[in-house]
This record gives sequence, structure tokens and C-alpha cells, in this order.
Amino acid sequence: MSYNLESEIAKALSNFNEEVAQEIGDIVDDLSDKTVAKLKGASPKRTGDYGDDWDSKLNKRGERVIYQPKEYRIAHLLEFGHARRNGGRNVGAKPHIKEIESEVIKEFESEIRRRLGT
Repeated sequence: MSYNLESEIAKALSNFNEEVAQEIGDIVDDLSDKTVAKLKGASPKRTGDYGDDWDSKLNKRGERVIYQPKEYRIAHLLEFGHARRNGGRNVGAKPHIKEIESEVIKEFESEIRRRLGT
């Protein structure tokens, strides 16, 4: 019985790639739920509508997106501040997205290292 070494290596790499892709997908799904919860807790509260509106979904390309379905127009304004509607002084920024993004990126990297053993 002769083995075709190239096809065996290609098959092993294909299986490895599928396992890695599945593991990374699981990590992304877990972290997206945590990120939504963190954003709901850290968002500025005036009426509560903005903070409660965070959600995650898979887009058309299969990427996980964390977004604001209804209150998306004010996320940038709250994060970076803005001028008042009728002129006058600027409304100060209330950064809450960037901090959580940095935390999640670090957690993602450490979780990949932990689960994949690198």
C-alpha cells in the first residue's frame, strides 16, 4: 500500500484549518456576547434607550458585527463629542466604545493563544 505524501499533508492541513476556523468562530461568538453586555453597562444613561440598544449579528460576509440597530446615529456623537444643535459650546465626549474595544482585542488575542496553544 503506497501513500501519496502530498495528499496526506494537504488533507491534514485542511482538517487543521477547519478546526482553527471553528475555534476562532466560537471565540468571536463568546466575546461578542460579552462585548454587548459590557457596552450596555458602560453606555451613557439618559433615557436608557441608547445603552439597551446594543446587539450583535452576522453580516452578509459572515463577519460578527456589534452595532446599534435604532440609536446608531448618536454613537459617534457620544464617543467623540459634538457641537450643540444651535451653535455655542461643544458637548463633551463620553468615551465608552474605544475602551471596551481595546479590552476585547486583548481578550481575543489571549483567548486564541490559550485555546490554540500558541
